[in-house]
Parts: sequence; C-alpha cells; structure tokens
Amino acid sequence: MELVSRLIDRRLLLGRALVRAGAPVGYAYYLLQGRRAILSDLFVADGCDPQLPGLLLQSTLNAACSHEGVLRVEAQLPCLDQVSGVRPVFPGALREFTRALMLKSDLSTLPEGARPSGIATFCRWSADDLDAGSRLIRDSYQGHVDALINEDYASVAGGRRALVQCTRAPPQGQFFPDAGIVARQPAPASLAGICLGGLVADGVGHIAQLCVAPRLHGQGLGSELLRRGLRIFAGAGCEAVSLTVTASNSSAVRLYERHGFRTIATFPALVWQRA
Repeated sequence: MELVSRLIDRRLLLGRALVRAGAPVGYAYYLLQGRRAILSDLFVADGCDPQLPGLLLQSTLNAACSHEGVLRVEAQLPCLDQVSGVRPVFPGALREFTRALMLKSDLSTLPEGARPSGIATFCRWSADDLDAGSRLIRDSYQGHVDALINEDYASVAGGRRALVQCTRAPPQGQFFPDAGIVARQPAPASLAGICLGGLVADGVGHIAQLCVAPRLHGQGLGSELLRRGLRIFAGAGCEAVSLTVTASNSSAVRLYERHGFRTIATFPALVWQRA
C-alpha cells in the first residue's frame, strides 16, 4: 500500500476500475516509465460477466496508449489465458507472446546433473554486483525473444532497472537474498551467470531471474545455478518453487523440465508499439 500510494502521489500509477452498483468489482493499473507504459495488474471478481476482463483490458490499453510521449506498452497478465479481440484504437502494432507458469512441487529430490568444473566460482548476490549484472542482462538477452517482451533486457540501463526491481521491489512477493547466486569468472573478471529468487507465498519460492553469459552456454552453468537455487529454497523450508518462461524458449523449458518443473498455466504477454 505504501508503494502504491507513493506512485499515485507522483502521478505515475494510473488505470481503470470496473464498478457495479456503486462498488468496484475489477481494476487494472499501469505504470508510466519514460516512453513506456507497463500494465502491471488486472483483476476481475469471480461471478462477473466473462467478457469484462477483455473490456477492462481494452479500456486500460487505450488509456495507456493515449499518453503523449508513450511509444510502447508492455503487459504480462498471468490472470488471463487469452486476450482475443483486444486492440488499441491508436495506430500501432500489437504483438502477443505466450508465457508459461511452471511449478516444481517436490523439493525432496534434486537432480545432480553434470556440474561445471573450473568455469566459475559461486557466491551470494551482492549490491556490488549490480553494474556487472546489468551488463550480463544486456548480453544474455541480445536477440532474445524476452528482450522483445521486456525492453529493459535490451540495454545496460534497462538491465539495471530490472535487477533493482527484482532485488528491491519485486512485483510479487519479496526478494529472498539467500537465493541470490552469482557465478564469477576470474579471467576475464566478469559475471558468468545469475540466479535470483523471491518468496511469493508461505512455503513457495520463485525463480525471478536466471541467465548465463552467451559465451558459456551449453556448459551446464545454468543447470548448476538452478540446482543451487532450488537447494537453498528447500533448506529454507519451501515446499514448491515457481517460475515463468516464454513458451517459445524451448531450451529454457527443457532445462526446467529436467529439474522437475511442470507447466501449470499459460498466459499472454502483450507489446504495443506506436506506429
């Protein structure tokens, strides 16, 4: 509530509400961030007309697109399974990507896998890693579908924003510092990979970020970072761990499936770019 109040006071958080018989039954809000508007949440109460989520999304997208200077709108909507027929009235291109919510519900056994030898050393994430981590984000997602969904992944400055949000004010749950792992390379001195996590419910952890330097792909580093993260969550008493992944990112999906994750839902990610 404190964060929401601050954003409203700064006129950065805007949105739409559904009202029935004088009472709110749904809402959607978005955050203005420079030339972008980021649709952060959408909710409609149970029992409402099934067409209402689409109408609310349409109205909110139109409102976000209408701001002078906004060239792009991004949205990831785990509450929805489809957004057919939704199109902003403003000229531009709207693209839809399928994201998957995956869950590992048994942390009693963790696959060992082939542990990388001599590639990197592993230690806990620190705020001192922010600059190197921002460069790693940019390098890891260059030409990647996730950089189309989230513009922050396409630049060092954006990578820094993404890491700051992940570690200081995650959109869901709270950051879990113990599950923040970095892989370092001594020569050249750089970050080889990152795994960051949070707690989203009692006994449920969440992998918020997992990336590996492109030059080290295929050497088992991502698998080892994930294995270590899962072990930390298990040691903290978590019974399950979730994550989200773009469905077309087949190599990442296979990695998570090898570690016992299963898809439990899919949801749309939308990107509107002004013409």
